[in-house]
Amino acid sequence: MGLFTRCFILLFCISGYAGAEQIFSRFGVDDGLPNATIYSIVQDDTGFLWLGSTNSGLLRFDGYRFTEFAVLTQQELQQQQTADVGVIMLDDKNNIWAGTWGFGVSVIEAGTGKLTRYTAEKLAGEQIQVLFQDSKRYIWVGSTEGLNRINPIGEVETIGETGLRIWSLAESDDGTIWIGTSTGLFFWRQDTGFSQLIQLKPGADRLSRENEIRALKVVNGKLWVGTRFGLYRYVIEQKQFVSVALVAPEQPQPIINIITTDNSNSTLMIGSYSGLYRLALSNTDTVPAMQPVMLSNVNVRSILLDRSNVLWLGSRESGLYRSIVSSKAFDDVNSLHPSLDIRQPFSITAVYQRQQQLWLGNTDSLHLINLATGQHQIIPTASRVNAIKSTSDGSVYIATDSGLLRYNGTAELQKVDEPFVLSGVVNRNVRDLAVDQHDRLYLGMWGEGVIGWQPDSATTQRWLTQLAQHATGNTVQSVFVGANDQLWVGTRYSGLFQIDLVSGNVKRHSSLGDTELKLPHNDVQCVSEYGAELAVCSREGLLLFNRQSGTLQQFTTEQGLPANTVLAVLQQQQGRLWVSTAKGLGFRPAAKHHFISYNSNDGMLSSELNANAIFAGKEQVFLGAIAGLVVVSPSQLNVNARTPQPVLSALTIDQLPTEVKPHQQSWPDIRLEAGQRSLALEFSALDYQDPERNRFRYQLEGIDASWISSPNHNKAFYANLPAGRYTLWLKASNNHGFFSDQVKAASITVLPHWWQQSWVIYSGISTFIVLLWLMHLYRLRHIRQINRLLQETVEHKAKAQLVLETRVAERTRALEESSVTLSLRTRQLERSLEELANRNTELKRVDKLKDEFIATVSHELRTPLTAIRGAIGLIAQNVVPANSESYQNLLQTAQANSERLAHLINDLLDLQKFTTGTFSLQMGRTNLVALAQQSVSAMQPYAQRFAVELLLSNDVNEAWAIADATRIRQVMDNLISNAIKFSTANNKVVVRFICSEATVGFEVEDFGSGIPDEFKPRIFDKFSQADGSDSRAKEGTGLGLAICKKIIENHQGQIGFRSVLGAGSTFWFTLEHDDAR
Repeated sequence: MGLFTRCFILLFCISGYAGAEQIFSRFGVDDGLPNATIYSIVQDDTGFLWLGSTNSGLLRFDGYRFTEFAVLTQQELQQQQTADVGVIMLDDKNNIWAGTWGFGVSVIEAGTGKLTRYTAEKLAGEQIQVLFQDSKRYIWVGSTEGLNRINPIGEVETIGETGLRIWSLAESDDGTIWIGTSTGLFFWRQDTGFSQLIQLKPGADRLSRENEIRALKVVNGKLWVGTRFGLYRYVIEQKQFVSVALVAPEQPQPIINIITTDNSNSTLMIGSYSGLYRLALSNTDTVPAMQPVMLSNVNVRSILLDRSNVLWLGSRESGLYRSIVSSKAFDDVNSLHPSLDIRQPFSITAVYQRQQQLWLGNTDSLHLINLATGQHQIIPTASRVNAIKSTSDGSVYIATDSGLLRYNGTAELQKVDEPFVLSGVVNRNVRDLAVDQHDRLYLGMWGEGVIGWQPDSATTQRWLTQLAQHATGNTVQSVFVGANDQLWVGTRYSGLFQIDLVSGNVKRHSSLGDTELKLPHNDVQCVSEYGAELAVCSREGLLLFNRQSGTLQQFTTEQGLPANTVLAVLQQQQGRLWVSTAKGLGFRPAAKHHFISYNSNDGMLSSELNANAIFAGKEQVFLGAIAGLVVVSPSQLNVNARTPQPVLSALTIDQLPTEVKPHQQSWPDIRLEAGQRSLALEFSALDYQDPERNRFRYQLEGIDASWISSPNHNKAFYANLPAGRYTLWLKASNNHGFFSDQVKAASITVLPHWWQQSWVIYSGISTFIVLLWLMHLYRLRHIRQINRLLQETVEHKAKAQLVLETRVAERTRALEESSVTLSLRTRQLERSLEELANRNTELKRVDKLKDEFIATVSHELRTPLTAIRGAIGLIAQNVVPANSESYQNLLQTAQANSERLAHLINDLLDLQKFTTGTFSLQMGRTNLVALAQQSVSAMQPYAQRFAVELLLSNDVNEAWAIADATRIRQVMDNLISNAIKFSTANNKVVVRFICSEATVGFEVEDFGSGIPDEFKPRIFDKFSQADGSDSRAKEGTGLGLAICKKIIENHQGQIGFRSVLGAGSTFWFTLEHDDAR
């Protein structure tokens, strides 16, 4: 409990709950209990506990706070009177009946809190000893002066004689009321009335109290009787008391104060002057099984087993006792074998089991326990044991602060130096140890990284050698060999490292990394892998990473862990998890997302568990703790799955506690007056298993954007809330982390200051508007006066302005007209300049063409004329004999160059005809294939001159078109001659036809040097040549292709080319196909 100092006392006993034990804690005056005597305990429908006490009267307990409720009127309280409440009862309407000692009976009505008093005016006496409601809803009141019955409408009648001290009341199934008195036992029936006295010891002195019946309880049709001389069972048919021994026959039987049962009526619970007794009941008449006494030195006056299965005992002058049913799942090392008797506690730093041998590491020794024989051996280690592992051959290795040890079967451990010598490591502090399937050992070192050691081959390998340089004190804290030869290394400051043992690759996972496994904190205490799930322990909870799906889950105290700093983890089948923390054990059952936390309050030897000290045995789980070994039997774990009932239990405004709400009444609208600044709220889960571990989540709607977690206390605080209305929502969990649904805990209204009230605000706004209106009227009148004066001035100036504007308008129009004229002339000038520039450009281009043309024509004319002149000169001078071979060659040269001059002149004439538009065609049906054959034949000598092979494809025999045969032949000759001229020696030129139904295509393909990209756009222009200089290698005027293009276009055909530089060119033209026969 957060507010209570608890003293755990003795008692581990076998109870009526199989496999469970009772652990009691005591509440005294130091824990907030106003008085150490508790006569009566009941629980209402909401879950609050109500206590009857001396001096303090009626108390309500919510798990954290004891609150006093008045059972006397204001007038009685003003007389400084204090009521001792000796008995409390809740009727069928949940009204509270409080029997006082000397002040009669007080009734607090559920829902309204109304107080009704029954005093000596109506009752036989005011010193009330027992209250009881029968099956007909009558309330029976037993006092020291007699017995009264109150009907449902509040009328009181006296039953039996007065002056009789009534101790106890009970009702059997047939409606008989059994009455225990100071003189013996009575019963009352509606038809027969009060019975004769039934004495336990007939003839005994009345003042001896030997016949005093102090407690009665009907269970399964049997009447149990508590007396000053022990427990009896009254056999109704035989009218006989049968003694039931609670202690050994030679010992005096205890004085009985109260008899009750557990919730299943299977166990009888007896409160006595000498503690609590339990009897296991059966349906037979056999003697009940007696159980050891609990709290033998406590005078138990009241007993309650509440709805959360917590047992409460009220005592005389010893306070209030609380007991939870603790699971027998938790035990210590001595439970492992009957012969074990280890009394001196020691901290367990490492746990390991191999077959029947259990190894426990300590701060300076190793404990070896044989589970079969109970033999216990202690072997000194001189330093702390951090981990224990074994290889397949049975060798057991122990990692310690001073090095690596090996168990050799004797009382001494063998020191292992080889891995440190081979790797050159001086600091031999081994923090953790792992062994893979090949019996290779992996040593996690303090400041030295990880050493991989193969004992068989005497080889080592090291990783993370620079780890200590990342941060002072950085070290390896955990090593684990996972699936697929992955070594996982948890460090103190550098996060988690993943080492691929096959490739040697090292990958780091940290809080700052961008890997899929991002850590919440770089302090990794442990790492484990089961199946495809990797578990990582950190200061910010437990991480579960599924390596197949890539999903990452984080578990903290929000998911039920005892603490966020996880020290060890154990993974088992079906997702079961065991998590060690410094505040207890977290257990996640199979197929569950929520953790259940356990600590010393649940029966654990210690809540403070050690790091990496966890091991799963065959049927048990072993946990190392600072106080010894915690042995867990999973099959016997108790789970408190009861859903709590969260309530707002107390309220403080501006540090002044407010009146607690009446019994069973909802909190009224909580109102904060103007000027009240702070609001403190206290909650309760009304689950008493372990209120310290109850957790709360709350949200003040309109203020809190999300739920606020309050894991360590049951309070919420708000200050300076804005005026308005708010709703408080509340959730609570029990000690095992099961949360309730959200409930509306209260409505809160914060009242505004007087200046914040709506009528004040509206009045202020209205006043402000009126003032603004009056100011507006005054200003408007003043403005009107000024406007009249201004109007006259304006009118006078307007006239002058009109004259001025007229003049300005005239000037403006004149300027606009001048501007338009100027703009027009400017545009005309710009167009003229643009045209002049274009003409200049064209003239430059024409001049350049003229120069090129003159140079080209001059070159083309001079060359053949020179040849003709030379040949004729030689003939004329008779240098060469007539009719000789040389003579004939000179004539042929003159003739060839004359034809060349004629061809040049014809091209110029054709170009002139195209320019003047006098060009005409002699159209007729022409076989283009025949023309091509003629052209190829005519060009063969020309081809031979350039050592080029000229070929005609024979795929097509005829191709007819309407064309001028002469001009088409001229085009073919020109294209073929160009192909031959620009082909390299020993190459070929191919002429082919490509015909379709619509067109006839003629192609000439050469394999020469191709056409440069920059020349392609102007290849069909007049006088265009790739090399237009006088020193060009190829002859020609640049008119051939231009003439070809004009001829083909005049035939309504198309001409073009394709060329790849360095690979040759293909020139083609197409004409309309004439397929008429």
